[in-house]
Amino acid sequence: MSASTLTAPAGLESVQMQLPGIDGPVTVHRSGSVDDTPVVFLHGAAPGASGLSNWRLALTELGSDHFCLAPDFVGFADSWHPAEPPRDMRLWNRLRVDQTLAVLDQLRIERAHVVGSSMGASVALQLLVEAPERFDRAVLLATAGTPLPITAELERVMSFYVDPSPSALARLYSWFVHDPAAMPVDLQALAERNYVVASRPDVRRSFEAQFASGPPVGVPEAALRRITQPTLVVHGLQDSVVPVEAAYYLARHIPDVRIHVFGRCGHWIPSEYPEQTHHLIRTFLAGSL
Repeated sequence: MSASTLTAPAGLESVQMQLPGIDGPVTVHRSGSVDDTPVVFLHGAAPGASGLSNWRLALTELGSDHFCLAPDFVGFADSWHPAEPPRDMRLWNRLRVDQTLAVLDQLRIERAHVVGSSMGASVALQLLVEAPERFDRAVLLATAGTPLPITAELERVMSFYVDPSPSALARLYSWFVHDPAAMPVDLQALAERNYVVASRPDVRRSFEAQFASGPPVGVPEAALRRITQPTLVVHGLQDSVVPVEAAYYLARHIPDVRIHVFGRCGHWIPSEYPEQTHHLIRTFLAGSL
């Protein structure tokens, strides 16, 4: 494996990998022991998003008994940004599916659990359909890509770079949660930190290209019905970005499914209910839910 280590918070490690089929470096954030059960965490598509920004708490909490991997998707943060990016979300998903499988291959991981949030959950579904032999259990949070009308909040996410600024990003973040005042973090400060990433020309180029064809895409109903992995679908009842009806849609079509809906909760489930979310994930992955 070709990899270089980056600076990461205590207890976590960030490395850059060179992967076959990917024309630039891929950053992977990880925690835990390689001897423990591997779990891949796939992040969402908010401006400035990364594997670390979305999954820092989960990597810290679940790394005590799992080998946790959270890549920056191609086109986000410190992973490769194509100089001439595709302008269709299906092609971006192809890159991300290939990237995830290549990370597992490089680390010689034959099977893993997968946890995805928002756009990451739609990529997780595609992985379950295309490479079912590589995954044991799946957790899908606030899943994007279901055949629901685009909300005004999702439209604002997709068009963020029409008028980008730290304050505009903070407004987006406030719409992601049910009660901004109840958040344990300062959303304005978080937006200012993430805007440093979001304002990079390569990040902007990738973001605008991937949404040129519309919102995140999912898999067909017929493919959902063929998913055999035990799957936990988690959603916020007050999610204004991806409505809770998305969870009910998945529950109707995935055969071996459980569903958990948090009341007084928006789109950022792991940030709004971190302890409960981590308990759900740990219990479900252990087969005890």
